[in-house]
Amino acid sequence: MTFGAEKRRLLGWLALLAPIPLPFNQVIAWPELLLFLAVVAGFLARAREEEARWLPVWMMNLLAVAYLPVLFLDLSSFRGGQLLRPLIHLAMFALAVKLFSLRRDRDIRQAYLGIFFLTLAAVGSSVHPSMMLYLVASVALNVFAMTRLAGWDALADFGHVGTPWPAGRLRGFAGLSTLAALVLAVPLFVLLPRIRNPYIVGTAPGAANLLQATSFTSEIGLDAIGRLRVSRAVALRFESLGPGSVPGERRFKVETYDAYSDARWRRSEETSEVLQQQGADFFRLTRGVRIERLHLWLSPMGAPQLPRPLHGFMVRATEPRLFRDRGGGLRLPRIPAGTFEYEVDLGRVPDSLADPPELGGSDRALLSRSGIDARVAELARRAAGEGGDRERADRLEAHLLREYAYTLDFLGRGGATPIEDFLFENRRGHCELFATSLVLLLRAEGIPARLVTGFLGAELNPIQDYWVVRQSHRHAWVEAWIEGEGWQTLDPTPPAGRPGSESGSLGAVFGQAWDWVIFRWDRYVLTYGMADQIQAFFGLRDLWLRMREMFESDAPALEEPVPEPAPAFGESPPTGAEPRSELTTWWAAVPLVLAFAAVLVWWLRRPRLDATLAYRRLRRWLATSFAEVTPATPPLALAEILARRHPAAEEPGGRIVGLYLRESFAGVPTSEEELAAVAEWWRVVERILRQER
Repeated sequence: MTFGAEKRRLLGWLALLAPIPLPFNQVIAWPELLLFLAVVAGFLARAREEEARWLPVWMMNLLAVAYLPVLFLDLSSFRGGQLLRPLIHLAMFALAVKLFSLRRDRDIRQAYLGIFFLTLAAVGSSVHPSMMLYLVASVALNVFAMTRLAGWDALADFGHVGTPWPAGRLRGFAGLSTLAALVLAVPLFVLLPRIRNPYIVGTAPGAANLLQATSFTSEIGLDAIGRLRVSRAVALRFESLGPGSVPGERRFKVETYDAYSDARWRRSEETSEVLQQQGADFFRLTRGVRIERLHLWLSPMGAPQLPRPLHGFMVRATEPRLFRDRGGGLRLPRIPAGTFEYEVDLGRVPDSLADPPELGGSDRALLSRSGIDARVAELARRAAGEGGDRERADRLEAHLLREYAYTLDFLGRGGATPIEDFLFENRRGHCELFATSLVLLLRAEGIPARLVTGFLGAELNPIQDYWVVRQSHRHAWVEAWIEGEGWQTLDPTPPAGRPGSESGSLGAVFGQAWDWVIFRWDRYVLTYGMADQIQAFFGLRDLWLRMREMFESDAPALEEPVPEPAPAFGESPPTGAEPRSELTTWWAAVPLVLAFAAVLVWWLRRPRLDATLAYRRLRRWLATSFAEVTPATPPLALAEILARRHPAAEEPGGRIVGLYLRESFAGVPTSEEELAAVAEWWRVVERILRQER
């Protein structure tokens, strides 16, 4: 098989592998990928034919003109104006056409460039850690391909057409080059300035859009949360920073709704209070004394809502302001593009943060009788009994807990009167039915109430002692206004239907291990920023000082920082911002260890200078200085050019050329004494060439 056919086959295999991640990243659809793979497979079959006919230039131009209407439709109606997917389609089309028109080496280089950009798009359109495996494999394959292409060109220049290529050495070189690239990439990633936004912009359908469409919006149905209870996707992670721990359940408030009609909940008004930062990036929400601090990582969910533990009275975030609605929900001024980090100080007493009801004004919806018919009012009267607001609210909550059962069987089957069916016929349902029923029963008794959605519970990841809140922890409950006590949390869903911790099954253990990988990837790769770089430099400084302490008795000792207590209400906060998360010293030492390992591997694997290597160096040196030295110049002619241009280097250079001819063409191995002589000859030649350049 000729070198041209070998090159075409190699490009075909690279083109097959380049777009594989794109449908997984939801950039293109599977039928589009299968069509492209079928075209490339046809090219591979054709590449085996030595006398195959390829597309002429006029046919390529005709195909380009024929694709223009497809591109126009792709940019407009088919994709709603999104840019990334039409560009990927254009690149795949151009590459497919180019593969069928490979006539010259220039065409091969252009096709390889198209494969490179397609691979770059596949890597750049996803932030999943599995892309690292694809990236490493792509780097190794491309190093292998580029080296092999260069080797074929070199053999062809010397007239060795059809000579087999030493694939074993080539694979070793590709593997070593890939390892060196990875080793070099780690310190560069740590030290180079961060670019927080993606460099390939495009909106693909995903979980974030689903969450925004079904929950945490201004209007939801009665099964929005129940549909998400089967999802294991991570919504929130948090860890406790001490000093103690707030007793009781972990309940995160996200959104509130006060207007109910036609089996849907909505907010009656969207007015919000603007909360400004007070001091060093903190927002004082209410009175309280800290007994625990949580560090939270909010996963992207396509909405600006900020989950808050019910005991939280202070929020620390980098945003300059927050918004609080009348129901006590917090919002960010923008939708986070990635994971959002913040801290919350917890007190002993939970607080709704909702405003007191203005029943004669904007909060009339809290006592609305929409959805309350005669049967619901009668049930409320019987179950509530006599007494104050607190006693009656507790009896209504206990009635639902005792007389009804939890199930997800009725998702999507609400009917025309879902609440009446739940209360009087089915007597089973999911958390939205329980919470909505309690709100209507409380309002029937004249007690203001609203629906609250958020998260309940969390599961502990034992690998690193942090907690995971998943979409399966979505929950709905009720806030009722009790005169003299304020807004009180009521949860009528039976304990069997409330979100709980994951059991210790084998699948759960593997899930927690994978979540640890995802969490570390998100924390130290995707959201690695300037603050982490500063912390890494401090870690290197501390490491250096500790190394000095080992050899210098008078070296200054490092003082351990003493954590400052949280300020009580009314006191000034500390002037310095606390570090969000600390990169330990061993993290800072990783670049040094990897750099040392790279130098050691290079030193051990470096080729020994023999006559062949010295001859190649001499040839490259002369080729850069004299145009008469070409790839076709034979060794003896090269020695004559050296003697004519650099007479002082004639003797050592001639000996190198003679020993190279004996090694390469006579097959005589070089002895150890001759190897030492070659090194000395090359040093003399190199010194002369440098002086006379």
